[in-house]
Amino acid sequence: MTEHKKRRKRKGFMILELVIVVAIIGVLAAMAVPNLTGLTDEAKVARIQSDLSTMGTAAEVYYVKKGAYPATLDSLVGSGDEGYLKKLPEPPDKSVTYELKDKGEVVASFKGKTYSSFGTAT
Repeated sequence: MTEHKKRRKRKGFMILELVIVVAIIGVLAAMAVPNLTGLTDEAKVARIQSDLSTMGTAAEVYYVKKGAYPATLDSLVGSGDEGYLKKLPEPPDKSVTYELKDKGEVVASFKGKTYSSFGTAT
């Protein structure tokens, strides 16, 4: 009988090994998920700031060429020499809208904070 036990090879994993691996993966995931949640908001803010900078620059070019700031953001869209943007940037979040204020300032609000094309945040 001892020869039979020696010849018998173990196939696959023991249940204890699988439980330990799953527990380790669970601990690693629990540490990583909260960090990733904050990063998505930071990425959205960076995208908003980039969009505001683009639209603010287009509004300034409009002002230089026409002598007045545009009445609406849609005035910046066009093709060829008539347009300053091919299309308006789409906000990264459904709760965000871009608004044109005085003197070519474009603003957007996200999570209770207002961002401006002038580089200020309140």
